[in-house]
Amino acid sequence: MKDPDVFPEFDDTLSEALHTETKTFLSEVAWKGDGRLETIFTAPYSYVDSTLARFYGAPAGAGSGFSKTALPPERSGI
Repeated sequence: MKDPDVFPEFDDTLSEALHTETKTFLSEVAWKGDGRLETIFTAPYSYVDSTLARFYGAPAGAGSGFSKTALPPERSGI
């Protein structure tokens, strides 16, 4: 677990959301996308829920689950 004094926003909910985001992103690129390593490292999007949208400063997707969302340039790729 991260040091709560250094990373006060990091908790179990955020940790689980980050894990789910990574699995979803890699699965989508590999099985439904172009499957390219370049995409994994440079994609200007990811799959976020409301927790990650707040954390990244990105717009929240529709619904309660994870949805493909454009991210700021500093968040590109994995």
